[in-house]
Amino acid sequence: MFLGNWDIDDYLTFTACTHDAGAAADADAVPSYAIYEDETAAAIVSGNMAKLGAVDGFYTERVQLTAVAGFEAGKMYAVRVEAVMGGVTAAAVHSFAVKVALANVTLWSGDAVAGAPALETTAQAILEDTGTMLPGLFAASGATVTVISAVDGGTITLHVGDTWAFTVSDSTLDLSDYETVALVVKRNARQIDNDALLYLRSDTGLARIGGAAPVSAGNGTLTKTSTSFSGTVALAETSASGLIAGQYTWWLKAFDTTPAPDEGYTLATGAFVLERAGLGAVS
Repeated sequence: MFLGNWDIDDYLTFTACTHDAGAAADADAVPSYAIYEDETAAAIVSGNMAKLGAVDGFYTERVQLTAVAGFEAGKMYAVRVEAVMGGVTAAAVHSFAVKVALANVTLWSGDAVAGAPALETTAQAILEDTGTMLPGLFAASGATVTVISAVDGGTITLHVGDTWAFTVSDSTLDLSDYETVALVVKRNARQIDNDALLYLRSDTGLARIGGAAPVSAGNGTLTKTSTSFSGTVALAETSASGLIAGQYTWWLKAFDTTPAPDEGYTLATGAFVLERAGLGAVS
C-alpha cells in the first residue's frame, strides 16, 4: 500500500490489522515494524506498534521523518510490519516517498545569485507584479526584459438576435506591434476553438458562431488600434439558432509574424455575457 509523498520532518502514521480465522483478533504480541530506504538491507528505523483503543487487532505507529533519523529527500521507503498469530508469523509492506525540496533561489542571467532581489513566491503575486519588479531584477545584468501579461478587459454583454458591436479599450493594452488579432469566446479554456460561441479574426473575419461555420466570414469584423479592439457580427449570424444565452469567457490573442518566427500572445481576457433576445422583429 502506497502511503503517499511526504516532506522532511512530517509525521507519518501507518496501521496494521491482524486476523484469526477471518475475524479481527489481537496478535500474540504487538506487531513490530522496520523502515528500509530504497534497497538498503539495514532498517533505518524500527520498533513496535501500539494497539489503538479497544479495537481488536488494530495497531498504529507514528514516525517523524527527520534527517537525524536517516530520512532523505528524493528517496523511497518500505515499511515492513510483522505480526505473530497463533505462533504463525505474517508480514505486510507499505511504501512512501520523501519529496525533493524546491530550492528558493533567484536566477540572474541563468546563474543562481545569492542576495539578488527575489520575486514573491506565490503565483498571485507574480500575476499582480506592477511591471517594475521584473525589469528591476535584470537591470543590473544589462538585459532588456519585456513582460507580456493578459489585461483584465472587463465584461462584454450582448443579446441573442441583436447586431453585435462592441469595443474594449485599455491604456495598458499594447496592440501596435501585432499584425493580426483574434477573439475567441468559449465556455472554458478546455473547449476547442471550433466549438466556440464566437471566433473572430482581423485577417479572415468571422470563423465560428454558435459552434458552427458562419453564413459568411464577411458577416463579422475585428479591428484594432494600439489600445483597443472592436468587433461586429451581423444580424444574419446572431439571429440564427445555436446561440445559447449564458456566461462565457473571451480571450484576445495577438500574432506577430514579422520577423520570423511567428509569435502569439494572449493579451486580454474577460467575461462575456450573452443574454436572451428581448424584443423580436417589429413590422
